[in-house]
Amino acid sequence: MDPVQQVESMVAIEAAGWDLLGIFLSSSLGPSVPSPTDLANAYYPDSQFVIVSLQEPENPAVRSFYLGNARADEAPFIVV
Repeated sequence: MDPVQQVESMVAIEAAGWDLLGIFLSSSLGPSVPSPTDLANAYYPDSQFVIVSLQEPENPAVRSFYLGNARADEAPFIVV
């Protein structure tokens, strides 16, 4: 996301009184785990990072994590 758009989005979310619940990332060729870059740029520790991997297009992998302090803690969830 463009940095200016990201700031504008966060301002709009706060102005509306909303909470940022999740951030979606796609990993077209990689696994459904946070990359070192994801960990280094994790500025929203209260939000889940949902990662979709299309490494196997016929069987997409979806996992969710809380990222913070250079750690990734998997967060269980159900895809409906």
